[in-house]
Amino acid sequence: MPDAKNNIFSANQLNATKLNSAGGQIRGVQFKYNVKKHIYPEKTASEAAPDMQHYMAFFINVRGKSKYKSNYRSVEITATDEQRLDARKVGTAANTIATIGGAAIGAKVGASATSKLTGLFAKNVPSSVRALGTIAGAIGGGTAAATAANYFEPDKTFRIDTCITLAVQERPSVTYGVNYQQQDMGTLSGFLAGGTSAVDSGALDATGEGMRALLLNFAQVPAGVTNAIGATDLDIKTMAGLGTGTAMNPFREQVFKNVDTRTFDFSYKFLPRTPNESENVWRIIDEFKFHMHPELSTGGLFYIYPSQFNIVYYFNDAPNPTLFKISTCVLQNMTVDYGGQQWSSFANGYPTEINMKLRFVELEVLTKERIDKGY
Repeated sequence: MPDAKNNIFSANQLNATKLNSAGGQIRGVQFKYNVKKHIYPEKTASEAAPDMQHYMAFFINVRGKSKYKSNYRSVEITATDEQRLDARKVGTAANTIATIGGAAIGAKVGASATSKLTGLFAKNVPSSVRALGTIAGAIGGGTAAATAANYFEPDKTFRIDTCITLAVQERPSVTYGVNYQQQDMGTLSGFLAGGTSAVDSGALDATGEGMRALLLNFAQVPAGVTNAIGATDLDIKTMAGLGTGTAMNPFREQVFKNVDTRTFDFSYKFLPRTPNESENVWRIIDEFKFHMHPELSTGGLFYIYPSQFNIVYYFNDAPNPTLFKISTCVLQNMTVDYGGQQWSSFANGYPTEINMKLRFVELEVLTKERIDKGY
């Protein structure tokens, strides 16, 4: 358990309740996380290293269908406050649709059976024989529906007892972005909605400008006239513009479209001082690359989604309130360079320098509600 100062890190433990609350995923569950082998540098968050009190914790959430889940102690994530589709409800809906599809397949099997029996007994087919098709359909539908229910069971997510802890080496950075698209609303929209002092004051109609704009919007040259004069693209608006020295105001507006998904790039330079610390670095790299990839289903026909990550900035054993929060992420890209300008290694073969770059993509699209909570 934590020491008297409620320090979330002791030799081999984390205060699970405190970290779970910070990660925003699991609440009220207490069990120990063995994180000693996943810390770099070794003195990160230690009282003996006051200059290493800024650090990041990478919590890992694995899929319930993963065959590797049994390698860890874990706790199921049952609820979050993230503004995303509920994966369980999505899975249940898919299961329902698959069950309906299974019943449809069974009905088709039954219809086929009836057709074949009718062909064999073209004359005087007893009703009992026809009933065999219905029975086959019921059996086929029930079997297919049950099969669908088995294979489309909604997945679950579990927080595992592995946490990667790295000292902050570079300045934290975040980019927020929203997308607008320019769109011409048109003269009629501008006329009806106003937007100029002339429209609001009535001066537009007094000068005849409004009537001229309406006429140009509705004016068309009859096809018979254009054919008679040999014109195929007679444009009244262009002609009026050239003749009067005016151009139609398109009333262009910027229309909101969507919010950019945030990405987070982290770069780490590992300079292990001992063979033991170099082994810690190897384990950290191995965990990241392992959990960023999917796995194959038992039959190899499907991918099981990769693990997810929750990332928290810490300072003095508590989430840093001055920095932004990060919602659940997936690891999109990872680059590892072994060795520096000149290759060198320890006696056990581990390189004396490793550089790692990570890019995480946040799964949640932010709104004011989430920004108000520190994201």
